Amino acid sequence: MTSLLLSLVASISAFYVSENPLHFALVGVGIYYFFRKSSKPATLTYLNFILLSAVGILGKLKGFHEGIIPGLFYLSLGTASGIIYDLTYKWYGLIPMLALTGIGIGFVATEKFGQMGFAFGLLVIPVLLRELYLQKKAEGVEK
Repeated sequence: MTSLLLSLVASISAFYVSENPLHFALVGVGIYYFFRKSSKPATLTYLNFILLSAVGILGKLKGFHEGIIPGLFYLSLGTASGIIYDLTYKWYGLIPMLALTGIGIGFVATEKFGQMGFAFGLLVIPVLLRELYLQKKAEGVEK
């Protein structure tokens, strides 16, 4: 139920800012995770839903520039590509999700910090390295 609520809030707030109906495809991602129940990739997707909601709501309330609209689009693509990680459950399945999310964060941060804002997109690299470490550790335990 959480996935449906978060996906609805994220898609409505992203649509409110960008007026692009493609953001309503996030509801499909919410429905997918609703039937998957508890899964580790779902928590990462929930974080993306919350990030999308915050950017959408704060972008409209504080006044936004056109620069956050591509950021919202990349965040939406990153959220939807989280399904790849859920299907493969390998660390490399996270690469599309984190890459697109990082690009989206970079676009949004550019509005506040200029060109240096793109560096904020690199903050997703430790998440990928942690997942790689955890999977290597789990493989060592299985042997």
